[in-house]
Amino acid sequence: IDVMLFFPFFQRFIGKRWVSRWEKRYVLAEQELFILPQILKNKSIIFDIGANRGELSFFFAVGCGAEKVFSFEPQRRMFGILRGVAKKVKNITPINIAFSDSNEEKILRIPIKTTGRYTPAASFEQLSERDLKEEKVEITTVDDFVAKNNITRLDFIKCDTEGHERAVFRGAEKTLARLRPLLYIEIKDMSKVLLFDLLNSKDYRPYQWDKKTGSLIAVTATQNTQSENYYFFPLENERMVIKTLNHQ
Repeated sequence: IDVMLFFPFFQRFIGKRWVSRWEKRYVLAEQELFILPQILKNKSIIFDIGANRGELSFFFAVGCGAEKVFSFEPQRRMFGILRGVAKKVKNITPINIAFSDSNEEKILRIPIKTTGRYTPAASFEQLSERDLKEEKVEITTVDDFVAKNNITRLDFIKCDTEGHERAVFRGAEKTLARLRPLLYIEIKDMSKVLLFDLLNSKDYRPYQWDKKTGSLIAVTATQNTQSENYYFFPLENERMVIKTLNHQ
């Protein structure tokens, strides 16, 4: 199967198969996101940055009733699977680029398992794994993509880029200032404090979902937390989101 995944037609076939599975039984991989349908606007516009095979894109498109999900995935094989998902879920638009703070080409490093199989994880950062495959990929900034595609509304950004998150949001400063989307970011410790500082300067406040209390709690960059997943809310929407959840 791994050899077959080099062929685009088979990648799309696998993507369609995943949709068939999810339509029968979908288990949300990141439990922090179960609150999202309660706090997102109806018919939202969503960016899924680091979409991988499209599992969360499916949730945003179907479970959250998004009007449109832009799903960004630079790794070629994963993008092929994502295209298969989008063939069956029409409000997903797959795009084969990566985001950073510049416009150029970069080398994407993909860890390889001992079996020789590619892993879903891939990063522009230095990785500890010794067995790596490399792909040259196109990168741009969120700000440039938004401008070129005349995007005038953006309600939510999910970002999982294996340590490259700060560069992604350095390239999104105009978008954050103008469109004020809610954010959900997986943050590695190496960039945590710097990214918190960047988003704080844009009047975004960090929260995590606390399973024990069943509520969102405010956090700081220096806290030790059990999860790498964080919500960031624009300051002007912070109280409204918390109030909405407290009245569920």
